[in-house]
Amino acid sequence: MPRFFRRAGAEIAYLGPEPDRWRSPTEFALKNAQEPDHFIDLERVDWLDPLPRGRYEFYRKLYEKRAATTDHPDDYLPEHVGLQPYITMEVYGRLKAAFREYRKLKADHQPTAPVSRPSFSMQAGWVTTLLTGRSRCIRQSNTTAGWGRIRTGIRRCMTSMLSRDSLCWSEHRGKEFFLD
Repeated sequence: MPRFFRRAGAEIAYLGPEPDRWRSPTEFALKNAQEPDHFIDLERVDWLDPLPRGRYEFYRKLYEKRAATTDHPDDYLPEHVGLQPYITMEVYGRLKAAFREYRKLKADHQPTAPVSRPSFSMQAGWVTTLLTGRSRCIRQSNTTAGWGRIRTGIRRCMTSMLSRDSLCWSEHRGKEFFLD
């Protein structure tokens, strides 16, 4: 683990909830564009097993389901279903890419300062917040208190969508998985 990253704890902690600070109605475009990244309603996609690995395949399947549904078809719009697993994996990918670039520069004996702190801290903080939110039942359910059918949803989330290449806690617990 690079020294600068170990020393960036306060910065990472501050930047972690940055996406929550983007939810103000005063920045409508920003709030509107990233609002679905804050949740996934697994009950609305229980027909989809496993969840697609990519965001755009997920959109396609949702729109197909919406077109075939006569009762409340708008329930299958991406902004009503949520996209949290996809933004989580996208931000995780950015963090992995930043570490890969850092290692490449280091191996080539090039300066690493320009790619070091800002990118790593933002991505690490963001992915931490996404994973924290993802572990909360309320972010994965349409039930107000996060109870009821949610246990099935969490099990599905952790076993079917989360593959070998993802951030399944049971698979990566205790590992420095972001250094791959």
